[in-house]
Amino acid sequence: MLLAGAASILSCATQEQADDTLAPLPVPSVIATTTTPVPVTAAPTSAPSTVATTVPDQPVGEWDGARFDVGSIEDVDDLNVYKSMQLDRYSYQHPTLGLVDAAGFSEEPIAYWWLDDDDPYENNQPNSREFVLTPNVELLVLAEDGEEEACEEPQPIPLPEPVWQGVDISYLDANASRRAVAILTYAPNGAVTRVRFTRGCD
Repeated sequence: MLLAGAASILSCATQEQADDTLAPLPVPSVIATTTTPVPVTAAPTSAPSTVATTVPDQPVGEWDGARFDVGSIEDVDDLNVYKSMQLDRYSYQHPTLGLVDAAGFSEEPIAYWWLDDDDPYENNQPNSREFVLTPNVELLVLAEDGEEEACEEPQPIPLPEPVWQGVDISYLDANASRRAVAILTYAPNGAVTRVRFTRGCD
């Protein structure tokens, strides 16, 4: 009789524990965002972008609301803890839209390995502006992979996919950065979060 009573109590306790079991907690969702630049002839290949979508407030120089920009770097300077650059803006001959300026860019105006007669970047109004980089700005340079094939005449269609190599901030002081075309990406607050250096066939 005593064993039966104990079994009954154990059964009730087990039932209460089952009734008290909590539903599993919801798993928080994670939303990943990436920026995929759109090239002229082929998708650029690079490591995953580390460009920040939001950055703390900081000086932005002469930013005028553009999302992207293109031009040549004329000078780089230190602005307290930030680096600033003097950019001579170019226009971009889009393959379907025609000539586009910075205010009209909705994507990175990327071209690479063009021949002299097909240079898609035009310096219509030489005039430099100052822009300020984020401390963790991403710098990417067009690698030599595929260049020899891409620069044969006639050029292959499509061009080989480009490879973009990350470089150190010291690259901004190198002569190569002055000879290349610089493509800028701005954060919503106007700071430069990425500079992509591209070039045509030598």
